[in-house]
Parts: sequence; C-alpha cells; structure tokens
Amino acid sequence: MQRTQGGLSGGPNPENDLRVFCAAGILPENIWAFESDADIHDKAVASALASEFPFIKIINGGLDTFLEASPMRFDIIYLDFCGPLPSRNKKQKTLLAISKYSLVTP
Repeated sequence: MQRTQGGLSGGPNPENDLRVFCAAGILPENIWAFESDADIHDKAVASALASEFPFIKIINGGLDTFLEASPMRFDIIYLDFCGPLPSRNKKQKTLLAISKYSLVTP
C-alpha cells in the first residue's frame, strides 16, 4: 500500500485542515505543513503538539523554498492563501515552484 503524502499551507491552528486530510485517509505522520511567519509557526507547533496530531511536520518556511531544496513529492497540496490568485506579489512563488519542479505526484 502506498502512503499518500499531503502538504498544506500553515496557520496558527492547523487542526481543522488536518482533520479533513485524516478523514480522507491520509495518516497524520504523512502530512507536512508550511508556515513562513515565525510567530505563527511557533503557535502552530504548540497547537499541534497539544492536539491529536503531535506527529505532523510543521516546517518554518515557505512551501516554495522547501520545494526548491527537497526532492519530496506530494500527492496532495492544499494551499490556504490569504490573497487572490494570481498575485502580482513577487514574494509569492509557491505556484511557480510547484509547477517548475513538478513535485505533485501525477
């Protein structure tokens, strides 16, 4: 049986999104969360550790930076942006990195 890998953008309380992933059959240990804001990252880690999801990997940094440095491939990437897509924000490189490195499993 192949294990489904899921990636999601972060936030201070990732539990609601995690419950949706788990309801879809993804094991918590196969979920990676990314949060580029250091303060929010710390709150998300504390929140996850106190929840039923203490084994989730919460990365302090953007998904785009992680994808550029890692060969990790994801079956599902859930993006929870706070702004419109497409964006003219030059800092927003997540979609470009996902397509450039083809890191979503076909």
